[in-house]
Amino acid sequence: MRLINRKYRKYWVMAVWVFILGYLVFSFGIVGSDRNSTLCSGYSILIDQEDGAKYIDESEIESQLTKNKIKLKGEPLRDINTALIEMKLNEHPSIREVAVYKTIKGEVHIDIEQRKPMLRIINNKNQSFYLDEDGYPMPHSSHYSPHLLVAGGYIPKVDYSKLNDGAELPKILQDLYALAKFINNDDYWRSQIVQLYVTRNKEFELVSRVGDQKIHFGGIDDYETKFAKLDALYRQGFAKYGWSKYEAINLKFKDQVVCTVRK
Repeated sequence: MRLINRKYRKYWVMAVWVFILGYLVFSFGIVGSDRNSTLCSGYSILIDQEDGAKYIDESEIESQLTKNKIKLKGEPLRDINTALIEMKLNEHPSIREVAVYKTIKGEVHIDIEQRKPMLRIINNKNQSFYLDEDGYPMPHSSHYSPHLLVAGGYIPKVDYSKLNDGAELPKILQDLYALAKFINNDDYWRSQIVQLYVTRNKEFELVSRVGDQKIHFGGIDDYETKFAKLDALYRQGFAKYGWSKYEAINLKFKDQVVCTVRK
């Protein structure tokens, strides 16, 4: 009898494991079926707020859902397409990333990562918007006003619907982003330059915090060298002659800086 038990023991063990696995598959099937038939009991919206900055609120998220005819509460979980919700919410210009998921309790969670503005723009058409840290336009927020570098002048208006279709940013906005990024990444220039202005012929002028000079920067070409020349002028020329001697600084010419003496 002992020999028979030894001979068939492995079959008994296999049979037990087959039974256990079958039971688990059956149980998960029932749970999955129950979950799919469960109605959504509600949803939550979590918006990241770095340093208390909030450029979009929950009501705007809900409006975006309504606009796209997306219903959550009371709908069967199986009919809620989380990928579609993420895609539609990502169309909002103040949203950088969205994660939508369902819970075992029948809830839907919506996690929002906001875009972070780097440059405030007020163009000659009186349209106000930001460029974020990735160079993407986002609308001016009524919820929070960060202290940012400002750009004004002849800057084209932004059509957010075209941006959603993958249209490229106008060249002047790309140039503004490059200048703003350089200034913001440098402690000295971030404290010194407070405004950028785009002229009618698409050149740049800078406004500094200290002094009352108009700085003619020219185009975006070789901008790092131009800032190096301006730095040398501030540290050497202005240290000797003072900040009030000149009314204009021209950085447009290669290998030289032209200063206009104040009358």
